[in-house]
Amino acid sequence: SDLVPPDHFASAIDFLDNGRKILDSWFEENEDVIVLQANIAIDRLSFSKLLWHISNNITLLVDPLEKRKSQAMAVKVPGNIPERTSVLEAMIKKMISTGSLPADIADRVDIIAASPGLPYPVSEDPTSVVEAEKRLMDSLGLQTAETDGFMARNFDRHISRFFSKRLVKTGLHPNWFTIMGMSIGLLGAWFISQPGYSQRLLGSLLFVFCIMVDGVDGEIARLTLKDSTFGHYFDIVTDNIVHAAIFVALPVSFYRETGNNIYLKSLWILLIGGAFAAFSAYYCIFRVEHRYNKKILTVFDKLASRDFAYLIALLALINKLQWFLWGATFGSYLFGIILWILYLRSSSLTRGYNKV
Repeated sequence: SDLVPPDHFASAIDFLDNGRKILDSWFEENEDVIVLQANIAIDRLSFSKLLWHISNNITLLVDPLEKRKSQAMAVKVPGNIPERTSVLEAMIKKMISTGSLPADIADRVDIIAASPGLPYPVSEDPTSVVEAEKRLMDSLGLQTAETDGFMARNFDRHISRFFSKRLVKTGLHPNWFTIMGMSIGLLGAWFISQPGYSQRLLGSLLFVFCIMVDGVDGEIARLTLKDSTFGHYFDIVTDNIVHAAIFVALPVSFYRETGNNIYLKSLWILLIGGAFAAFSAYYCIFRVEHRYNKKILTVFDKLASRDFAYLIALLALINKLQWFLWGATFGSYLFGIILWILYLRSSSLTRGYNKV
């Protein structure tokens, strides 16, 4: 009901009670209809695929690992097929009684893939509920696999899903978890800004923990269908606030420890480089006309990965965090330059293509 207005739903129970009157009166002419079994677990991404799939044939959403045509748990019937009302009537009766499609319909369907393991029918057996929860949690990792860094994909997401599975039952809005994560990151930045080995190490470990649980807010949002444009950008803004605090904390810590003005100068160089990198990312990637340049996005995702938190922790452990400070100071400029090179090459290729 979060994806489709409530007044667009009709119950199969009503259909059984009133027969064909429901089909004749409730659906508008040439209106697409989706038939879902009421007991299925399905993720938002999979359902959206079915909702927006364009086809002149009946469309069946299946688990890509099993592709069981007989399990018609999620089916879309386009409004322009011949005798749509008769097809719907036969299909709903068959699905209610056996959970499958009529033989004459099953032979003429388009199949699209859901997330592996979904949709999944939930029964009254408690083990079925546990299995459904597991499959929904597993689907979360698939939705972010392409953009996650190595550590995020292979380690962080396992930690965040451990917390998400338990915290989702608290009923708290996902944005509260965004604020909690930011608070942990800022606390880490405060410790890093203090002079001394132990303070910087503790701060770096808090920053790593912040990164580990960073996915909790998004995972809970997707599990509860509360993901939103505001929540997406709120998460990005809070992440970058934490990043800025960490980068500022490093030269502050070493200046307070040594009194050497070179660290104050590095702070200004780093701030200017960070502004240059941010402007480059906006202009070369996030403007509408260049948002879908896959090559630039791929490079950006790799360079902007939050895996650097582990490097900070490692260097803090061996008391060499100043290495990261100097790398970040000049690396921000290199980051921006790489984006501009890719952007200008992409623009020249696009202009050449348009001329042809």
